[in-house]
Amino acid sequence: MAVSPAALAVLEDQQLTLPCVLLAGHPLPERRWLHDYGLVTSDQYVTVRRDGSLHIERVRPQHAGDYTCLAENVIGATNHTTSVLVYVRPRSGVSGSPEPAPMSVIEGADAVLPCEVHGVPPPSVSWAKERQLISPFSPRHTRLPSGSMKVLGTRRSDGGLYVCVALNIAGNLTQSIQLSVLVAPSIQPGPKVMKVQVGHPVALPCVASGVPEPTLTWTKDGDDKVYPVSPDGSLALRDVGLADEGSYRCAASSAAGRDEAHVRLLVQGRSPLTSRSLPVNVKVGPR
Repeated sequence: MAVSPAALAVLEDQQLTLPCVLLAGHPLPERRWLHDYGLVTSDQYVTVRRDGSLHIERVRPQHAGDYTCLAENVIGATNHTTSVLVYVRPRSGVSGSPEPAPMSVIEGADAVLPCEVHGVPPPSVSWAKERQLISPFSPRHTRLPSGSMKVLGTRRSDGGLYVCVALNIAGNLTQSIQLSVLVAPSIQPGPKVMKVQVGHPVALPCVASGVPEPTLTWTKDGDDKVYPVSPDGSLALRDVGLADEGSYRCAASSAAGRDEAHVRLLVQGRSPLTSRSLPVNVKVGPR
């Protein structure tokens, strides 16, 4: 029997032919192929040819294993087993996309950038940020067994494009992630109390920062009204009256969190009264 080596390695998607040529035997032995001790049957990929060889047109991962050619007649039997290893290019459980996968994290929290890949042999994984290779010894970047990477205590400067490259003998896989570091809203300290004269205008300040840019809303205690916000974030009141006195709240909110500040407005002076002519009683005494 002319046979193949005891062990073979083949790349996924390649062709593979395992010979089983009879050099002698009378009567002519019958040949059968076993795959992991199960009888091989022809399908869209696997064919047992006339010369007894086993041909796989397009090797898939499930074709790995032990193949045994068994030849037997009434006189006796012989067999030969070949172990086939299929090299599988790196794969990910996430469907591939040419666009970077968006991901966000709040500043200060840890971020796990996913790159869960598998292949045969297990692929080596490397990471880069903005085309700069990240050292496996970086104290703030931890490689996980799955291939993913954890960024410890994210900072605003950690935002950017990350690329994961998984590589083995069968091929490679590249995944990219666009990481956005969100910064919680923060309102700059301002006056706690402001005074204004009746009839005068006043602007209550509210300067906030954050990523993304927070949305500002102004409200007054005991009032459900939401006041319009000026482009600079302040609350502008014109022709202030006594009813405008009270405590105002500026709230800054975004996907990263919320902050608020309070300012009390004191209105001074009285509304002018319309002057009226009042009768004057003059008492005339004796001269």
